[in-house]
Amino acid sequence: MGKGLNFALAPKKIPVDDIICDMEFRIRGLPNNIKDTIRQDCAVVLRKGKPPQRNLSNEEFFALKSLNQNNDIVVLKAKKGADAVILDKDDYPKKMLIMFIIVVAIKSFPRTL
Repeated sequence: MGKGLNFALAPKKIPVDDIICDMEFRIRGLPNNIKDTIRQDCAVVLRKGKPPQRNLSNEEFFALKSLNQNNDIVVLKAKKGADAVILDKDDYPKKMLIMFIIVVAIKSFPRTL
């Protein structure tokens, strides 16, 4: 969790199909000779490409997998920063109701300077 919610796992393999589909979509309005050149260049890069190294240790990977498979918790973005908050799924609605009541109570008091 220390890596934050914006952290992404390194892919196990290069998503060739996705890259090709995206490239075809983006070059659709270009002349055919330029399209062919871009396709050839892309093919060369994809053939030579290697997936990035794993960016998690085995321990971190299995901990993340365990959190992902746990249906008893909710993982939320913290109000500030890229931190995460883990709550019991049963506690989450109660805490949200408490927060709602607090906000309503604060808004109902007249403001004085």
